[in-house]
Amino acid sequence: MKKKLALLIAITLIFASLSTGGLHAAGRFTETELNFKSEDTVYNYSEGLARITIDGKNGYLDKNGKLVIDCKYDEAMDFSDGLACVGISDPSGKTNDWGQVVKLYGFIDKKGNTVIDFKYDKALSFSEGIAPVYTGEEVEYYVNDTFNGLGKIKFDKWYYINKKEEVVLENIIDAKSFHDGLALATKLFDSGKEEKGNVIYNTEKVYINKKGSVVIRQRDIENQIKKELSLDFIAAIEFRAFAGGYASFVVWTNEILPNDYAGFIDKSGKVVLLKQCSGISGFYSDMAWYNAMDENGSKLVFIDKKFNEKFTLDSNNMTFLYDFEGDYMSINEGTFGTPSAKAYIIDKNGNKVHGGYDSLINMYEGRSIVFKNDKVYLLKDTTYKEKIVKVPNPYFNDVFEKDWFNSAVTYVVDNKIMDGVGGKKFDPQTKITKAMLSTMLFRISKEEAVESQNINDIKSGKWYTDGANWVIKNNIAMTSEETQFMPAHNLTREEFVNMIYNYAKYKNIEIKNKASLSQFTDLEDLDTVYRDAFEWAVGNGIITGTSKTELSPKITSNRAMMAVIIMRFIENTK
Repeated sequence: MKKKLALLIAITLIFASLSTGGLHAAGRFTETELNFKSEDTVYNYSEGLARITIDGKNGYLDKNGKLVIDCKYDEAMDFSDGLACVGISDPSGKTNDWGQVVKLYGFIDKKGNTVIDFKYDKALSFSEGIAPVYTGEEVEYYVNDTFNGLGKIKFDKWYYINKKEEVVLENIIDAKSFHDGLALATKLFDSGKEEKGNVIYNTEKVYINKKGSVVIRQRDIENQIKKELSLDFIAAIEFRAFAGGYASFVVWTNEILPNDYAGFIDKSGKVVLLKQCSGISGFYSDMAWYNAMDENGSKLVFIDKKFNEKFTLDSNNMTFLYDFEGDYMSINEGTFGTPSAKAYIIDKNGNKVHGGYDSLINMYEGRSIVFKNDKVYLLKDTTYKEKIVKVPNPYFNDVFEKDWFNSAVTYVVDNKIMDGVGGKKFDPQTKITKAMLSTMLFRISKEEAVESQNINDIKSGKWYTDGANWVIKNNIAMTSEETQFMPAHNLTREEFVNMIYNYAKYKNIEIKNKASLSQFTDLEDLDTVYRDAFEWAVGNGIITGTSKTELSPKITSNRAMMAVIIMRFIENTK
């Protein structure tokens, strides 16, 4: 899950600038009072839903502030890639070493359905199609640790799974979610030394790619920082997820100050910015900030992706702030629950565009939860243009969760009926050929290949050869008068449906539930030889019209249509 909340290490930021009481951008923002208490905890919106905690249990609000997933989870994360990671108490009552009931983690969809069961000891959000999970397995190494010294240490062994719960990466220590194609993890490197017969390992934070290969090492970054600052020693360094092509980090150059430098690395591991400061954000919406310190106190310095300074804000009174999301960033000042509490929104020029609240959550996806006079409101930006979140199919990057054919694509791949075209592509709009459908029907039949049917345009050894010979032998694709198979011929809807119909008859599937086609105004376009096939297919829910009044028998079919029709045929004729 992309973590947008910037962490401010050990220093409380404050802001004492112009009062925002009564500040409003006329007509741009609307408020709707919500039926929640100010002590309920509401988080930012993500993929159209906002997490809420009521009496220690977590649920989700929709875009209108309505509770649509009940508060029943002990732990929960924001939605990402169409799913949310949530945790429940172990139903068996199993406890940990401290006597606390352990949590089990799973994943739910946006309707609150459990799609990955509660069986993981730890888990993090899906991002870029995969999620890190931990099953309780540990691995022990003899480690020279900066804080604990030399000795055996146990590490949690994590795995990355896809949405089908297939393991795609394994044996990763302290894994985090992927962002910009890279994920934080811990790696153990052989020091080349031994102690009492044990190989001594050094631990490092690293960024890995989706093959599990180390792309960036902590050691290399530390060496750059030491050289830049003329240091022999760095006490510690904290890395964060990549965002917008850069990852931020904070540095402790000694063990007394909480941190006194921060900066960014690019995806090659090069330190591209290093500043003396007490806090830093990520690069979201092409804007980031760091909190600079000088003799006059502190100020937020806002920079663009070329690291040019855009504007600054006095930060001596800020208590809580976020990253930019779209055009806005939220800032809280003073102490919540006291007269000093104020909260407002700034734009990318540093102008205060809306405010007058006691506290507010950052405005994501054109929405924020705000608190005023012990009441809770949903704040909407009326100019926000909804972004379409495209969640990819588990197998392909060109098929998405909301596509009308998505479930059918997953079905035909799961059942080994259809494949992709390579490069994680399904190519749903490609037209269907006679060779393609013949191969699909042969696979569904699960029968043995037959001898060559001696049709001169069916070449031996081709991907479609077995399917073509099989459909010809069983009178599914050719009549006795035809002499050419024409494997590359693009099938029309009527030809497609007729081959499915012929297959059903060959397999002795009962031909029943024929429907009247009288509601369709283009019946004259349907060849009479295909009428029985259409009456059967419509009556059994295998096909529908392209509209309420049109069958469109002469249009060509594509791979998306083929997946849907094959799925319906198999399921509706069981």
